[in-house]
Amino acid sequence: MPFVLTILLAEAATLGHATAHGLIQERFFDTLLGCLVGLLGAVALHNPVFRRVGSRLLRQLIPDRFLQV
Repeated sequence: MPFVLTILLAEAATLGHATAHGLIQERFFDTLLGCLVGLLGAVALHNPVFRRVGSRLLRQLIPDRFLQV
């Protein structure tokens, strides 16, 4: 139960407007969304096909004067 107290303290500014169950549910979905974004980022960074296509697309966005060394 210590995690419940931590969640309640983190959301103390809105305690008058929300219930403990609602706060826990909101934090769960925030955490789940953060995990999904992190997983997609990890897949994107470690996928050679994505890196090749992504780098090609990013190089098209950079003006030519910055690419010449």
